Amino acid sequence: EVHRITAGEPRILETRSPVYVLGDVHGNLNDLEFFRKSFWPLGPEVTAGDFLFLGDFVDRGRDSIAVVSYIMSMKVLHPNKWWMIRGNHETREVNGNMEHYMEGSFLSQCIALFGDTDGYAVWEAVNNFFDTLPLAATIDDTIFCVHGGIPRELCRRGSSLDLIRNVECPLRSVQTNEVVYEMLWSDPSLPEQEQNDELDDSGFGVSARGCTCFGEKSIDLFLDIHRFKHVFRGHEAQQSGVGVSKSARLTTIFSTSKDHFSADVTATCGCVLVD
Repeated sequence: EVHRITAGEPRILETRSPVYVLGDVHGNLNDLEFFRKSFWPLGPEVTAGDFLFLGDFVDRGRDSIAVVSYIMSMKVLHPNKWWMIRGNHETREVNGNMEHYMEGSFLSQCIALFGDTDGYAVWEAVNNFFDTLPLAATIDDTIFCVHGGIPRELCRRGSSLDLIRNVECPLRSVQTNEVVYEMLWSDPSLPEQEQNDELDDSGFGVSARGCTCFGEKSIDLFLDIHRFKHVFRGHEAQQSGVGVSKSARLTTIFSTSKDHFSADVTATCGCVLVD
């Protein structure tokens, strides 16, 4: 049912404030429950505002199945208040990587709970839903929301957001579309990359992940060409839950406090309310 709903949505969601924006949850049911009690204790239907999730629902945390079941159920129950876009962990090559994530892998958890045959079937069925997820969202036509970052192609004069709107649905492999791949995987450049002139004329370079990174000039071009004022994204762990960078025009939202820092580091989970 959730697959049917999201398959019918546009590739760029258009939302209106008030809206709560949450970043990566990564199978952390405890923090998701904290947000539920704090922001929609009686349910989304009686809460003022919508809810927008920036992707990465599974992997790392121990409760990926419960988390993804909950977010799918909420979409079925509240299709016009509950919005989700795709993250890089909503892909088979990542959430099926048992060697890297081990017991934290979504596929590993499906097999552990349902057995080999049914586990693979559940994993594939959920990934079929992931294939239909929208790729970006806007808030009040002012804030552009994406999982990872802005793609190089959309920082060229004359470019159009139709490059995203026209992406096929379902999209099984994000690696076949460079614009989508950069939206799901890219990161903001490091300050030293800006200072050392390691970025190209459009403000792009190579991130620590080996993917694209984007700098101040990229943000300038993107916001100017497409008439936005701000970019929201997830993808990168934030010790304080929310991080602001690039002359306060880029906000990174991370909604899990676990599984990304060493045991001696205290982290929290973040959310932003646009009102």
